[in-house]
Amino acid sequence: MAMAATAMVMGVSCWSSDSDYEPMNTAVVSIVDGDALSGMYAIFDDNKRAFIENGSDLTVSKSAYFKGEARALVAYTDVATQPMLGFDHTINVSQLVELKTVPVKMGITDDIIEKYTAGVELPYYSGGISYARDRFLNIQYIYRCGGASMTDKHDFQLVYNPERKGTFALGYPKNDDGYLYLELHHSVGADTSTHTSAENIISFYLTDEMINKDITNDYFGIKILYRDFKSADISVAEYKFAK
Repeated sequence: MAMAATAMVMGVSCWSSDSDYEPMNTAVVSIVDGDALSGMYAIFDDNKRAFIENGSDLTVSKSAYFKGEARALVAYTDVATQPMLGFDHTINVSQLVELKTVPVKMGITDDIIEKYTAGVELPYYSGGISYARDRFLNIQYIYRCGGASMTDKHDFQLVYNPERKGTFALGYPKNDDGYLYLELHHSVGADTSTHTSAENIISFYLTDEMINKDITNDYFGIKILYRDFKSADISVAEYKFAK
């Protein structure tokens, strides 16, 4: 996850490659394994499609795909050619890091209350949370672990808890503030050490149909409740929809 640690972004940003200082973009995208004509291509979170010039050189594991799309953090350069029919532009991908896609859980369970008790830290700057294409809620976070070999022991669940009961109950406002509230829960699994900080992004899958709401129209935005790993307090991170 070296690239993710140095160039973690939700939108598109620019950084320099180590080899020749050529400006390079990074973005969270969906990778689609297209047909024989298109080959592998990328869908950006603004819905633009990009033909991947070197798609045949890239490898994406089958387990990364969810509903036909594999979420990934990519470093890429734009290729100055006429886009293929059906695409907005052409890119060359130099690095690709697969991201997990995890459906939002509907309702809190005893298992989550009892086992998902560890904390996280969400970035203070805007861009650490984004909601894209009416389905992907991207959350960037930091957590404590026992080193790189232990990161796969950890599990993260995002919960829609309309009853507002459980360990995060005190984080909800007394009166409706117009935001959709979700709870980010963290289990350390078999990892008993906390001497290292790790950073990651998960694309949580959330659609209108899952909660029977028009998310971007019925709410001002999304607020994420989480337990801060430094203070152990229930904290909130906000993402406001552009209206």
